[in-house]
Amino acid sequence: MTSTPWAVLLREAERRRPAQGPRLLPPGHRTGLGYALAYSGLADTYSFLASFGFVAARGEFPKAKVAALRAMALDSTLPEAHTSLGFIALFYDWDWPAADRAFRNALALDSTYTPALL
Repeated sequence: MTSTPWAVLLREAERRRPAQGPRLLPPGHRTGLGYALAYSGLADTYSFLASFGFVAARGEFPKAKVAALRAMALDSTLPEAHTSLGFIALFYDWDWPAADRAFRNALALDSTYTPALL
């Protein structure tokens, strides 16, 4: 079984302290070696921690947006990046049309990517 970067971070966050999860990425991923999937996972981690009340939404969702936009800049064909942006648009920005576009874009890239069915 393979694990996505955010799944590994969330398991570590549960084991340690929830707000530490994003800091657990390997140093290369934090400094930006061009790994778009890691940035998408980081965006999801910030978003999920804020959505479920582990950390303050006002502090984490802007970080999530920066990470998701970085993922998009590195690889706009990545459905995970579009889904990360959709989640932020839906649950933080409350911009339903933008969320719908992001999720539809993700599904257009990979119709089997179920997280985009939100």
